[in-house]
Amino acid sequence: MRSRLTLIVSLMLLACGGRSSFDDWTIASDGASPSMGIDGGDAATADAPVIAPRTAVTLKWGPCERAYGGADECATFAAPLLGNDMSKTVSVHVAHLKSVKIGAPQVWMLQGGPGGSGVAMIDLAKTYMRGTLPDAEYFAVDHRGTGRSSNLECAASTASDCVAQLEKKWGAGGLSGFSTSEAARDVDQLILSTRQPSQQAFIYGVSYGTYWAQRVLQVAQQPISGVVLDSVGIPGSTFADTNNFFDGVFKTLVELCVKHDAICASKLGANPWQFVQSTMAAHKGGTLCKAAGLSHNGIKNGLARSMQSERIHGVLPALIYRLSRCAAEDQTALRTLDVGDSRAISFFSDEEFSMPLYFNVVMGELWPSPSPTRESLNLIANNKTIAGAGLQEYPAVAASWPRYAHDSFVDAWYSGTVPILTMNSALDVQTPVEEARQAATHLTAKGQTYVEFPYGNHGVILDETGCAAHLIARFMESPSSALDTTCVANTHPPRFTDDDAMLTFGVNGTWQINTGALPVPNLVPAKRRFRFGAPSVFR
Repeated sequence: MRSRLTLIVSLMLLACGGRSSFDDWTIASDGASPSMGIDGGDAATADAPVIAPRTAVTLKWGPCERAYGGADECATFAAPLLGNDMSKTVSVHVAHLKSVKIGAPQVWMLQGGPGGSGVAMIDLAKTYMRGTLPDAEYFAVDHRGTGRSSNLECAASTASDCVAQLEKKWGAGGLSGFSTSEAARDVDQLILSTRQPSQQAFIYGVSYGTYWAQRVLQVAQQPISGVVLDSVGIPGSTFADTNNFFDGVFKTLVELCVKHDAICASKLGANPWQFVQSTMAAHKGGTLCKAAGLSHNGIKNGLARSMQSERIHGVLPALIYRLSRCAAEDQTALRTLDVGDSRAISFFSDEEFSMPLYFNVVMGELWPSPSPTRESLNLIANNKTIAGAGLQEYPAVAASWPRYAHDSFVDAWYSGTVPILTMNSALDVQTPVEEARQAATHLTAKGQTYVEFPYGNHGVILDETGCAAHLIARFMESPSSALDTTCVANTHPPRFTDDDAMLTFGVNGTWQINTGALPVPNLVPAKRRFRFGAPSVFR
């Protein structure tokens, strides 16, 4: 559940590494599936909370502002900063896509990060879920501390200055109110305030949103009909492990490349991972492509960032081949890939993402205590073939950021009987399958199903075949029933020879030398981009 977040328009925008966030920038293609209705299904009750439940509020719906304009209506309500004490409150914002069907099921869309607002969830629902769930009504919630939910903002270049500014506004200990558990109680209160008698309520969470969704199950007073965990952040996960997963996923990627692409097989040979390791080792040792002046750590970091983009991850094996060949044109592509060490920490905040909230939740419950040292994190990165940069700066943030007290839900798996559909991709470096597979052994009640996609990337719903959207619809039709997952076998491997994708790196061929002029770029994007997290952090 590392801070997995998305980018693709420009390699320089790519999120700095899977586990610095559960999210990243992803370019998705449209996937259409047959339209289905939703019927029946008994709602199960989540675990009882440890504090008294909140009461219903009257939401005053009105026009949505700025980035939320794609929704039908929006509302904001005051929630207690901590517990049920209304002496200090936060604003919680929710956007709503209406249904024309009375009593249609609710789908609550939870964004990732941590730190992402609900803006992208509106378009995600309209683009991917309404095609298969046309009758549902959708709600996109801004996690407290981001978007229009009391956005945490600071004008600072250091963690200590940012914390000082935030505590001046929210008081000593006030940042404890921006935890996953408090945000989960907001969702429970919203369901209480909007759900009609007998109306079903489902939750869809992506990346950190899956971690948040599991917390909703643990604290909820309201009956939940089912939960979809897309690219799952597991309890007990720590962002400090981020660099332990790139090599394994890249090994899978190059093995698929050789298996599915004849050109790739001819270039990388029968043992593609050995080819990658030997090529990267030669460059690190200064015996390969030395005259190009490429930063070895910059290449490692560029590969780590690029692995988060489904649009370009298929051509990364070709970049390794280009490094081994190192012709003049290859150096052009590699200079684009070389993004340097990228160690600067940012505390920016806008309507789509809040870095202060990101660090508050990460340091609050997704980072080890005591913190690893910068030196220990550097050692891990240096010993990996592929690794991101930036994580090594987190110990300095941990030293300044207040770590809020843990309740009994932190690091604990949900143990109830609410039906849960968990989906993850084998090529996801932000929520790696080595961790995601634990869901299959922890979530085993009736209607709790783990589905692994062999290809794809972060945000399984973006699968271009429409299989993921189809499974979500079937699950919500009958949450406790056995799920037919045969469509997973029909999903597609990445495009390993993709000249259009290689334009991202300034060359117009995937494997071959082609010194001709680059084609005029298509200024009209063929695919919709979805932001699932921070645009410039390495998790």
